[in-house]
Amino acid sequence: MSDARADFILRPICHGDAPRIAELIGDWEVVRWLSAVPYPYGLADAVEFISRDLQPDGPTARREAVVVDGQLAGLIGIDRRRRGMEIGYWLGRAYWRQGIMGRAAAQLTAAFFATSDETLLNSGYFSANEASAAIQLRLGFVHSGEGLLFNRAQGKRLPHVETVLTRDAFERSARATT
Repeated sequence: MSDARADFILRPICHGDAPRIAELIGDWEVVRWLSAVPYPYGLADAVEFISRDLQPDGPTARREAVVVDGQLAGLIGIDRRRRGMEIGYWLGRAYWRQGIMGRAAAQLTAAFFATSDETLLNSGYFSANEASAAIQLRLGFVHSGEGLLFNRAQGKRLPHVETVLTRDAFERSARATT
């Protein structure tokens, strides 16, 4: 990560985000790390995603646009998945190595634990995705399993690391950094 730390905001996803989502996630270097996203990824895919996902899965679910300098830079969300509540995220390549996603993930995770009774938050990453692993490690996620997970863009199962963050571990980590 470079010393440059871009400012960002989190805001709800809206229908007008579709062209920018399609542009950013249509980049192979971005989409290759995401399990459920097809490649190539076009405007119709983004419109379908937004239409389907504007209605969160329960009161603790949140999906947000990560916005830098007025431009959508990526997406982050927490919702109910296969292992319970799970955080997932991606960022357009031009925004990598600026500390944006790590701070966005910390912000959304703090809001999640502050507004829910959940005691666990799950996540994971494809084993070769060192950037995602580093974000989760800094937040206090710990290894909870591994296996193979289907990567739709690559059309095959890839080594995947599952992680979990407890409320207690997050709160300890947050106290240690303040």
